[in-house]
Amino acid sequence: MNKKLKTAATAAVLAVTAATVSTLPVYADNAYRKAQPQGWFWYEDPTPQKQEQAKPKPEPVPQKPAPAKADKPAEVKQDDEPFSAPWVRKNLQVLLERAITNPTEENVRAYKYMERVMSDMSTNFANMSEKVVQNDPMLDESVRFPISSMARAQALSRVAQAKDGIIRDLKGKAGLWMFFDSKCSFCHSQYETTRLLAQKHGLTVHYISTDGGIIPGMTAAQIRYDRNAERARTLGIKLTPAVVLVAPPEKMAIVAHGAMAQSELEEKIVLAAVDMKLADPELSNLAKLQDRGILSAQDMAEAKNRMRNPDNPDELVKMLNEMIRRKM
Repeated sequence: MNKKLKTAATAAVLAVTAATVSTLPVYADNAYRKAQPQGWFWYEDPTPQKQEQAKPKPEPVPQKPAPAKADKPAEVKQDDEPFSAPWVRKNLQVLLERAITNPTEENVRAYKYMERVMSDMSTNFANMSEKVVQNDPMLDESVRFPISSMARAQALSRVAQAKDGIIRDLKGKAGLWMFFDSKCSFCHSQYETTRLLAQKHGLTVHYISTDGGIIPGMTAAQIRYDRNAERARTLGIKLTPAVVLVAPPEKMAIVAHGAMAQSELEEKIVLAAVDMKLADPELSNLAKLQDRGILSAQDMAEAKNRMRNPDNPDELVKMLNEMIRRKM
């Protein structure tokens, strides 16, 4: 009986299962078939990547030994040459720092000996320089302009005479304009200086008022009026007093801005007269005696253009000697 019941129960389960399977809708099978390519359990399997096989490293190729080069004697640099100026200067600093850091008898003695070497080298250079200058008049400063007290005093006297001659020679060629403001205290003192200079050298002076006033002592014939300082601005005058050297009909130059001593004013008038080519050439050369033999900026530019090989000291010496001789 028990066996019969078990058999019947089993048959019933199988019948129910069969009935359930037979009642599944058709779309279930289609959905499964569509979903299958996307992977099991509805997620995409990662695309399988091929594992790259590790490539064996190439074995190092043995290099051929470089051919042996013939030994060359090491070039001695100027910095490394014993008892050259760079070598002494470098070692002097090293020995000094060593002696200061550790002032033993040996360290200090080493520094002092090196210091003695440097001093002796300087003395040797000075002695040779003196010899070279003595044998080359273009390098001798005493030839260019006297150095000894007596000769220098004579030369300076000649320079002063030449400058006075240039200013006196301006009489009849040029005169002075002094722009002033009657309320300016410096203009009053500059007036006295200009008046004395004009009396000394016989120069004609016109005093030009920029404010319409006058300074006591001026005569009516000497005064001119510059309304609103228009003429002064045209000349480039920015303040008063100002002194202008005028050579009719066209030449003029500002020689002084502000009050100054008579000797300083005379010096500026001489320079302006030389630049304006109003002075006698012979007097100009004497007045510029202290500048004799000095190479100007124009001379330096000429030397630069003439140089063919700047590293050739013989060419440099020959050219400079010629140029200085020409200026003496």
